[in-house]
Amino acid sequence: MSIYTYHHFPKELLVDKISNSLGIVVCIPCYNEPDLEQTLLSILTCDKPLSFIEIIVLINESDADNNKVSQQNELSYLLASKFKTPSWIKIHPLYIKAIPVKFAGVGLARKLALDEAAKRLESSNSSLKILACFDADSVCSTNYLSGLETFFANSSKEAVSIHYQHKDADLLGGKEQQAIYLYELHLRYFVQMQAFAGLPFAYHTVGSSMACTLRGYRRIGGMNKRKAGEDFYFLQKFIKNNACDRLHTITVFPSSRSSDRVPFGTGRAVLKMKTEGRSLNSYHYHSFLDLKSFVDMVGSMHDCADLEVDLKTLPMTVLQFIYEYKLNIKIAKLINNTTNQKTFKKALYQLFDAFQLMKYLHYVRDYFYADEDVLTLASDALKIFNHENVEHHELLSVYRRLNLSM
Repeated sequence: MSIYTYHHFPKELLVDKISNSLGIVVCIPCYNEPDLEQTLLSILTCDKPLSFIEIIVLINESDADNNKVSQQNELSYLLASKFKTPSWIKIHPLYIKAIPVKFAGVGLARKLALDEAAKRLESSNSSLKILACFDADSVCSTNYLSGLETFFANSSKEAVSIHYQHKDADLLGGKEQQAIYLYELHLRYFVQMQAFAGLPFAYHTVGSSMACTLRGYRRIGGMNKRKAGEDFYFLQKFIKNNACDRLHTITVFPSSRSSDRVPFGTGRAVLKMKTEGRSLNSYHYHSFLDLKSFVDMVGSMHDCADLEVDLKTLPMTVLQFIYEYKLNIKIAKLINNTTNQKTFKKALYQLFDAFQLMKYLHYVRDYFYADEDVLTLASDALKIFNHENVEHHELLSVYRRLNLSM
């Protein structure tokens, strides 16, 4: 039985024999989850890959959770324990109880599962050692496992952001379907505008649709313990070092249901839209149009005759932000401390990274362009990509196709 309390679990949570051909471990945090069965079935009915596969289901529970949560978690553990699997795949349910509330959350659950997966992959003789992040309410395309295997067998990248599509997203459907439609549209519009601006970190960072190599996992120091946004912080470590790619040949279908489990993210956004009965706002596309001027300048910035003169040609939105956060001084230091344009550009995007982008967008939102309804923004912004007069209920399909071409 693999049931432990947080303060009393061994160094190795799993003692089962490790296959020499173990190549992929799918890690699934599971908390109060009624849909685990369809998730496991989805993975088990995937096309058979060359490697042996393991699935770690990390069922987690805080010391403040009620009996209802415990009962559902116990059902999930029993379900995963008795699941019939083909000979090339094995499910390992792990149940961690009494986690202190201040630590409990999806970040810790993901980390415990991934760390255990990493230990097991270390002992494998497989040339491929892949850790895949999934969720207990998601399903996948049948080529999910073979697609991961094929990608990493032919790529030097350490991580991937996998194509995803929320189930049941429909602007013409019920409240929950409308809410998830708007939320995914916001995510895709946001990433598409980053790509348009020329930013090198225009990636989706969705916890159920990302994977990495064992070597990469070790290099970045593993998963963090954040209660929400753990996926964003995790994947950004790869993105900042040009070690991440996009994988569009397979698809993960995350759940579209509302949830109050985390302080932000998909479930929380859907819940808020359902209960408040309103649309969703997003960052104005003019913020990205203005920022593109700065990104275009980066290519020649290292060798410019006078940085301050060049900066003053930028739109006021960008210029004021740069001076507000003294980025002009930091950029000047980077120019002095790098020998060529290539090393300067790499250093600059360590400074102006995805976190700095959020500061910029919030600054511009507060002083220049207020957030607006995502349907309006996403519709108007399509003119940039030579799409006009797209009906609101068709916007998500268009942005999905645009994202696939990135």
